[in-house]
Amino acid sequence: MASRRLRPPRVALLVETTRTYTRELLAGVRRYVAAHGPWS
Repeated sequence: MASRRLRPPRVALLVETTRTYTRELLAGVRRYVAAHGPWS
């Protein structure tokens, strides 16, 4: 049986970046991706 290649999860984020909360949320996503692997 051929090994199956796993693709990175496909994630869409729609945020309004003029607010501090959403900028911090994006920074948290960036840290998560750096620790747990790529997203597409």
